[in-house]
This record gives sequence, C-alpha cells and structure tokens, in this order.
Amino acid sequence: MSLRSIIETLREETVAGLGAAHDHFMYSKKLWRIVGADVRRRGRRIILNNNVTGSRVTERELVPIAEASVNEYLPSATIQQFASLTEIFLIDFVRHWLSAYPMHLKGQVDAQTIVAAPDKIAILRILIEQYVLSMSYKRPTEWFKQLNGIIGLGCPSVSEIDAFSEFKATRDVFVHNRGTATEIYLEKSGALARAAVGSPLDLPDSYLHQSWRLCRKIVEDIGTAASARA
Repeated sequence: MSLRSIIETLREETVAGLGAAHDHFMYSKKLWRIVGADVRRRGRRIILNNNVTGSRVTERELVPIAEASVNEYLPSATIQQFASLTEIFLIDFVRHWLSAYPMHLKGQVDAQTIVAAPDKIAILRILIEQYVLSMSYKRPTEWFKQLNGIIGLGCPSVSEIDAFSEFKATRDVFVHNRGTATEIYLEKSGALARAAVGSPLDLPDSYLHQSWRLCRKIVEDIGTAASARA
C-alpha cells in the first residue's frame, strides 16, 4: 500500500472512530433519559443485579445512577476517547511518514542493538519507535512543532493548537485528578484555562461538541494535507 493510501485510510478510520465515540455519548445519554422518564412518569419497576460486586438496584436507585452516568461518567469517558483517538492518529501518522522518509530521524542506537539487528530496516524501526515515544511525552505545542519539522503542512493553526492544548489538559485533569483543576492544567491551558486551581472543571455538552469538532478537524486537515504531499 502506498504512503498516500495509508495516510488516507488512517484519516478515515480515525474520523469514523471519532464519529462512533460521539454517537455513543449522545445515544447513551438519550437512552438513560428514556429509562429515567419511564421510571418517573410510568412507574416502571426495575431490578438489576451485578454478580461481580454483589450489588442490587431497583428503579429507586437506578435514576440517580442514570443521572451520574449522564453528568459525570459519560462526559469524562468521552473526552478521553476523543483525545486518545487523535493522539493515536498523530503518532501513527508520524510513524508511517518517517518509515517512508527516514532522513528526518535523530537518535542513538547502542552498538549491541546494531549488531543484533538483522538489517538497516530493523535499525530504522528502533529509531522511529524512539522518536514517537519521545513525542508521546511532549505537550501538543511541541508535538506540532516537531511535526512541522518533519513535514510543513501549515496546519493546525495556532488557535487550534492552543484549543487542543487546553482540551488535552482537561483530559489529563479527569484522568489524574478527578476533574479538579491543578497548577499544571493552568500552565498547559494558558489563556484558555476554564477553572482556577482547586476548582472542578465542567464538561457541558457544548464543550464536548466543540472538542469533537476540533479533534476531527485536526485529523482531517493533517491527513488531507499530508496525503497531497505523500
């Protein structure tokens, strides 16, 4: 498969994955609300068991569970999925691009590894993995600077990079600090920070929709621009 085909496939699969994640969020919310309405308005009786934890709930406990799912668990899980899909796209894109154009690679391979490698391709794979691993630990502003050092695509814009930095910082807050803003969040988000240190970060639908559009645009723009250059 040509590099162009690989990039286009990666782009389309990631866009489809983002769409599926957004659908899951929206339809899960609607389903929980249907269940809540059925219990409140129609007096539906429900008994559910979790054989793993040994818990048991009736319709009385299920309504607050539904509300917690809609307002807490679903939004948090959804932004993590949006961020993960976008990050994987970027890393896989860089991996494929460097495989085709390894002249941008920088790094060191110890002599023992070189001797043990069956050929040059194996050594290049090691250098590529070192490159993408180091990239995964960097902030988005550095990611895109590094990306432009490999191939100048002219995207995303500065404002989009800033917005993605805040979005990723929000994701990190929910993964590492239960949704409460930290000094690191403020540092990463800059002027776009949405909460003070120690305050909870909100995840309203408008923010989720905006973040989804941002992730999709970054994937589409990079994939399309790179495909034309491949």
